[in-house]
Amino acid sequence: MKFLHQLFVISAVLANYDEDVEARIYHDKHEHRSNLYKKYRCHSDLDDTAWGIKANENVYVDFFHNKDCSGHWKRRAWGRTTFKDSIDYCSIRLSRREKGDREGSSDESDSDYKNHDD
Repeated sequence: MKFLHQLFVISAVLANYDEDVEARIYHDKHEHRSNLYKKYRCHSDLDDTAWGIKANENVYVDFFHNKDCSGHWKRRAWGRTTFKDSIDYCSIRLSRREKGDREGSSDESDSDYKNHDD
């Protein structure tokens, strides 16, 4: 019986691991058109344009030019960010962002984006 209880607790913890993982991708400058993505995984075959994101504090949104999130991401964004220019992408991956991660400069660590230099 104790084993079943431990198994239940472990499965409940694992089920809640992805519970607060979501990011909204905005497809126009005025944030009228958007899609919501959930779970840490690759979301493939999207072929769209992004102008900004709104993601939970523990989520990176990695944009890729290929359809299966392979290779290196071209833009990484976090928090609530409006891009200076749009980005065309074919797939995105939601990945875990630890609370102490500080991308960009120290004053931009709560939300921003950076591009990968080829």
